[in-house]
Amino acid sequence: MVLLVDKKSEDYFQALKKKYADLPHIHFIEERFDIYLTGSKALKAVSFSDGQLKSNYACESYIINDPHEYPVVCLSIDQNDFDYLVRHWDNKELIYPAYIEIFENDSNYAGYCGVTLQGNTGRRYNRKNFEIKFDGEFGSKNMNYALFEEVNSSSFDSFVLRGGSNASFYVPWKDEFATESAKDLLEVRNYKPCIYYVNGEYMGLYYIREKICAEMISNHYNVDKERVSIARWKGLLEEGPDVWNPIIEWTEA
Repeated sequence: MVLLVDKKSEDYFQALKKKYADLPHIHFIEERFDIYLTGSKALKAVSFSDGQLKSNYACESYIINDPHEYPVVCLSIDQNDFDYLVRHWDNKELIYPAYIEIFENDSNYAGYCGVTLQGNTGRRYNRKNFEIKFDGEFGSKNMNYALFEEVNSSSFDSFVLRGGSNASFYVPWKDEFATESAKDLLEVRNYKPCIYYVNGEYMGLYYIREKICAEMISNHYNVDKERVSIARWKGLLEEGPDVWNPIIEWTEA
């Protein structure tokens, strides 16, 4: 990250340098200068000025000498946050602010978001799955972008980046194969492959997938998402009005 500092106050400048002294990826500049990148990187910048609030950070990802046929997804996040999130995979409450960029042939998207780990058993494996959330906590309340051609909507409040999880060692595209095989018989989640980078580091082939939620059902069936109930294993209500349990009680009566 680059910190652009107004050095009108020497004391303020030195105080900032002391505050961030333990972070080797922080670089201070006092005037314009050229940045030369020799490999893929995520570049962040924030401006400080004595007596004023710091600016929002700006972020740009640069993929250099790595051409890709698939869409490219770049996540920019504080490296310490990302390492903590991955290391504490068993804590399902962890969510951190991030910046997401999607590069496709004919369209692009960039915006602030939240990122958390997704799934259950697969959390313990090295190749994690991630959920990208747009709930207003770290930026926009939704993502205005036509993420899937098959979905007649360009508004999403979350999506999943799936890397194979517990199947990543042998058939990382197992779920996608099952989805493709069943799409003419069942209601399935849409997906598409992508190349995934985190802070400029290549993470490999992932899949952008719809998250199973009220919004997904609303997009597929053109119904009010406030009236959608999602029940999981053993009938545990996860989202929406509690109409599921009364139905179960009625059938068991």
